Amino acid sequence: MDIYGIGEWDDAEHFLKQLCLKTGKLQRGGEPDYNNISKTIIVDWQRGNIPFFTRPPKTEEEEALENQKILEVDPTIKNPFDEIDEEIKKTKEQN
Repeated sequence: MDIYGIGEWDDAEHFLKQLCLKTGKLQRGGEPDYNNISKTIIVDWQRGNIPFFTRPPKTEEEEALENQKILEVDPTIKNPFDEIDEEIKKTKEQN
């Protein structure tokens, strides 16, 4: 919002449409030129006109929940290396 001066939008396409209208990047018939405006946004990012964004730090509760999910192992999922070993054994038995 700060960089391009667009107040509100519903989704990415709506944002691009508003930006096309604001900058005058239109095709014949007044249709928004999404390709051109998308390239403009990418160039702005590459040149540093759009500041870098980082996510806020997680709370202790969020970290504990994430660690719990990591420790939970689904017993139905096989180790890929075990599956490879089984395939090798089957191939040797067939030969």
